Amino acid sequence: MPGGVQITKTQWSNAAENILYSAAFGEIADIKDQVISGESELWHVSKAKTFGGYVVTRVEKRPDSTTLVIVAGAGQYGRDAMSLFCAIADKNAWSMRVHSTRRGMGRYLTHFGFQSAETIYKRGLQHG
Repeated sequence: MPGGVQITKTQWSNAAENILYSAAFGEIADIKDQVISGESELWHVSKAKTFGGYVVTRVEKRPDSTTLVIVAGAGQYGRDAMSLFCAIADKNAWSMRVHSTRRGMGRYLTHFGFQSAETIYKRGLQHG
């Protein structure tokens, strides 16, 4: 395991919600529902039994391809955790997609062979 980091599938918790809140781009309730329903999976990231953070993933299956999607992640050891997820995708011959609101994430992800594919702009409900 890269850098001694481990990822372990876990159940949704208030701690996970609090850690992931800022990375969930206003979608924490939907992400929570997806994890609880089994559509997505919550992973605990740790190193030498030290808490690192959480990552939410889902696997999207299409007739011609399968994609491992990183829905949200927050905490420490991100580079090592990403290496583990990339290894899982490679082992299964899956492509990958990462959702992020962090501006510098694009440069970070190029280290793993990612390229920018799209930009999404959101606008909330307007009152008045």
